[in-house]
Amino acid sequence: MLAAIQAVLGRPDEALGFLESAVAERCPQLVIAIRYPFFAALRTHPRFVAVLNGMGLPA
Repeated sequence: MLAAIQAVLGRPDEALGFLESAVAERCPQLVIAIRYPFFAALRTHPRFVAVLNGMGLPA
């Protein structure tokens, strides 16, 4: 998943952009992927919270 690679590289805007695209495309793997430790630094970011809310998941 490209979002994870961007997150590991310290590129939060790019990672969040890929996550937002995955939500828009209704990517089924995203439900599991958002819990990966790669995204730990993004979990409090408002755009990450919006991704979770867009999936109907609690932040």
